[in-house]
Amino acid sequence: MAASFDSVAKIYDATRWAGVPAPVMKNILHAMRDSLKDCRNILDLGTGTGRFAKFFEDAGLTVIGVDISLTMMAQAREKGVRNLVQADAHHLPFRDESFDGSIMIHVLHLVEDWVHVIHEAGRVTRNILISEAGVSGLQKGTTANFNNIYVSASTGLGSTWTPHLVFSGPVNQPLNNIFPVLALDPVSGALYAGWSNLHNVYVSRSTNQASTWAAPVVVASTPVKTALEPWVAVRGQTVDVTYYGTSSSSNTDPTAVWNTYLSQSTDGGSHFTQSLVSAHPNHVGEVCTGGTSCARGTRNLLDLFQIAIDPQNGLAAVIFTDDTLTTLSNGSPLPQVIVAYQTS
Repeated sequence: MAASFDSVAKIYDATRWAGVPAPVMKNILHAMRDSLKDCRNILDLGTGTGRFAKFFEDAGLTVIGVDISLTMMAQAREKGVRNLVQADAHHLPFRDESFDGSIMIHVLHLVEDWVHVIHEAGRVTRNILISEAGVSGLQKGTTANFNNIYVSASTGLGSTWTPHLVFSGPVNQPLNNIFPVLALDPVSGALYAGWSNLHNVYVSRSTNQASTWAAPVVVASTPVKTALEPWVAVRGQTVDVTYYGTSSSSNTDPTAVWNTYLSQSTDGGSHFTQSLVSAHPNHVGEVCTGGTSCARGTRNLLDLFQIAIDPQNGLAAVIFTDDTLTTLSNGSPLPQVIVAYQTS
């Protein structure tokens, strides 16, 4: 099994890669294309809405897109992606070495057994397999405490990485909640890391390319007792942090009422003022941070969250998910993406 995005297929593209500058995205795609230029055929495992498959098809390559979700692949079909197969990444319906190359983008963190999926992708691939994972800067899997926040920095265009400790929490305090985030100030070059400990949201700043980090600043305030899924945007002295918050003391409370909040700093992240973004509660019930282990309906908000700062006026635009507006034919919530604009 793997996570399915059926309920958010139509708004998925608006919530992925939105924060990646166009020139950076272009360089990523062209680097992948150059790596795959000698491949006659390519497997796009977890093709989703076909964003990458379409690019490679337009570049003249033969692409087979595979996904568990028919609804997501319907969006790919609308883009013009021709070759689509519904299949589970754990059990691919292809012979050994069927493809010269394979790609996996936003896949491994969604599957039940990522090691098996890598082996399965390797089985059907003859020459080259590309995943978004990149080069690790720190050995993983040595503990299960997840109580440290690290940022790995590269000064060699990604060829080598050095991990830097941002914050170390008490042992067994989980900081791996969906997800720790990082933002770069385009004006000063300062870095801002944000994370949740399942109760509050914290932000820390580095002014020396991640080498050292300031003491974390608490972002959320009353009435929020539990804050999750932070996203950060920075420009100059303005630091904006958006998150889901509830007055309940636990994210697993089935009666928790959630809203979307913005905490804004105008002094480089030293002090924050909290305001309400959502016009009404955007979710009621548990918000699970356990990925594919989450029960149905507890991860409707997914991680579909973005924030940006208008460089002309310094005001924020926030994209978040609301599952209280519409329902499927069976009565279950149908999440919708909402855009909110700060006016002052």
